[in-house]
Amino acid sequence: MDLETACKEIDKAFAENGETDNELNILLMGGEPFIEFYLIRQIVDYVRSDYKNRKVVFKAVTNGTMVHGEIQDWLLANSDIFKVELSLDGFEADHNKFRSNSYSQIDFSFFSNLSKSVVSTVIIPETLGKLSGNIIFLSEKGYTIKSVIADGVDWSAEANAEVLAKQLMLLIEYYLKHPQKYPFNLLSLATYCVDSSFSLPKCSPGFSSKAVAADGSELACHRCSAYYNTGEWKIPAEDIDLKEIEYLNDACKNCCVKDICNTCPASIASVRNHKEQSEMSCRFSKILFYANAYFHIRLLTECPDHIFFKNRDTKQKRAMLNGSQYILKHLNPEVAF
Repeated sequence: MDLETACKEIDKAFAENGETDNELNILLMGGEPFIEFYLIRQIVDYVRSDYKNRKVVFKAVTNGTMVHGEIQDWLLANSDIFKVELSLDGFEADHNKFRSNSYSQIDFSFFSNLSKSVVSTVIIPETLGKLSGNIIFLSEKGYTIKSVIADGVDWSAEANAEVLAKQLMLLIEYYLKHPQKYPFNLLSLATYCVDSSFSLPKCSPGFSSKAVAADGSELACHRCSAYYNTGEWKIPAEDIDLKEIEYLNDACKNCCVKDICNTCPASIASVRNHKEQSEMSCRFSKILFYANAYFHIRLLTECPDHIFFKNRDTKQKRAMLNGSQYILKHLNPEVAF
């Protein structure tokens, strides 16, 4: 993207964002964003100059290989409005399987010393059996962990479901024994929104957010760009606007976790016409929700002072208990826990 296009889109975003008190969040996507470090610096300078009285936060997710020297100095100097997350999948050998042997090129001391050290991990079939070890490794390093199960890879092996369930159970036992360790995102799902008055906002592309491609064209979300929307997991042309994309199939409409499942319309659109992929996505989701329900009940009954409950009031904790019990009663994960 050139600077003129970036500034034009930022101007439009601020205009559409309304009141000056509304915070604007700008996510700079890659590939690797810091390949375009000088453009990033110009964009941030433009916002500081022309929108000095507006609230704005930039964020980028990086593989860390370029974050040294001048870039580190700049990130520290602009930490008030620019947040950075590190892509890191765990131990060196497991990280390198998906990250082009980049582990040794990362300055871990820099990322560990940021005010909020967040890592984004991607789970692939080759590392699924080591999920608990990798998450515990990152947790012991003090990172906040956000994991996703990889799109666009072959998850068809029947054993994957049982491996996922086993790894989640190992992590549940770890978090129960370490009440000061906040559970990673895949064990922090919103069970309190099931069968309750609480609701979880779903992603609504184009409503509260928009994406802009490098040429300035507006997209429903970044997953619709030419960079992401390729290969077997390509979004069908008729669904590229992501309108009315809610469910993988009709069975979802009667599922007990429908209100907190399938929150990414782009992911749904990319797999729902592929029967095998759709079934595997549904199966993994059921395992995750069942594990969360089991885990949250145990937290509530065995570890009421766990950090997971910090800033949660009695009403939400009661809803979490009820929602978890509801899931365990009505959801069949199709694997043994």
